[in-house]
Amino acid sequence: MAKVDLPSGAWVEYRDKLLAADRFAVQAVARVELKESSNSASFLEMQNDMRNALLGRIITKWSYGGPVPSEDSFRAADMVIGETMDIDDYAALEHAVEPLMDKIAGRGTAPDPKKPETS
Repeated sequence: MAKVDLPSGAWVEYRDKLLAADRFAVQAVARVELKESSNSASFLEMQNDMRNALLGRIITKWSYGGPVPSEDSFRAADMVIGETMDIDDYAALEHAVEPLMDKIAGRGTAPDPKKPETS
């Protein structure tokens, strides 16, 4: 578990050990439908969707009133987070979980094991 203290004085605890299921769930939100109409999602929007999907899975406790995103059965994680945290707190949390986002994207993972040496 990890904990981040936020600028407002609030705090968030989150699970920092990721599972393959976390990658699958977070990457599932990064879909773009290509149609003849001009439906498109911006890169920043996709990044926010992916980050909020991850936060919805890994936040275990926070000092804000109300349930953490995974315990709110009525609203999506982005709505719970977006309507609870101010922009400065969200930016601090965003920065804290960036290494986890890198792992979700396949960056910052353990290197491939060395091939056995041949003699």
